[in-house]
Amino acid sequence: AYSLNDFLLLYADHLWHFPGWIRGTPLERAGGHTWLPYIGVGGLFVISTQGARKDSGLFLESGNSVGLGVRVPVGLEWLPRDPSLGVYFELVPGVGLLPGVEGFFQGGLGIRYYFR
Repeated sequence: AYSLNDFLLLYADHLWHFPGWIRGTPLERAGGHTWLPYIGVGGLFVISTQGARKDSGLFLESGNSVGLGVRVPVGLEWLPRDPSLGVYFELVPGVGLLPGVEGFFQGGLGIRYYFR
């Protein structure tokens, strides 16, 4: 993620998908598509060019330009039969570790391409 002239945020997550957790629900019968809940763990690195504002959702104090943190994404992914894409929605609590310890909360909506 980025904000022009404000910050650049890079993150990577390892995800565990749980097929079969929605058996017996209306999502299971949604046209033969696959719905997968998931949870993960990952890290993030943020660079701020002007010191992050408190309302920006970043855990950097004003004047700090680099931060590291840990995130725990929890989400639901929709996999259509074709093409090899996944559309997901996730909520992500986390903890900023550097420059100081502080909790944060993120969310996301995105698309993944699966190489098969």
